[in-house]
Amino acid sequence: IKHIDYQLLIDSLGELREIAKKKLNEQSRKTEKHLSMFNIVHIIDNCRSEFLAAYDDFIEKF
Repeated sequence: IKHIDYQLLIDSLGELREIAKKKLNEQSRKTEKHLSMFNIVHIIDNCRSEFLAAYDDFIEKF
């Protein structure tokens, strides 16, 4: 015998998984952008690390 809320719980679990997946992908993109900024700072000679802040975003490579 299934609980009356079984399907609701299964659906909710699916939604939570989707939310977690989106959040993880978002964090991965932020990490990749931050690593790009970190690499740029290290490529530039005599560039002080103070120019790199946690809230900086890499926009586009050209």
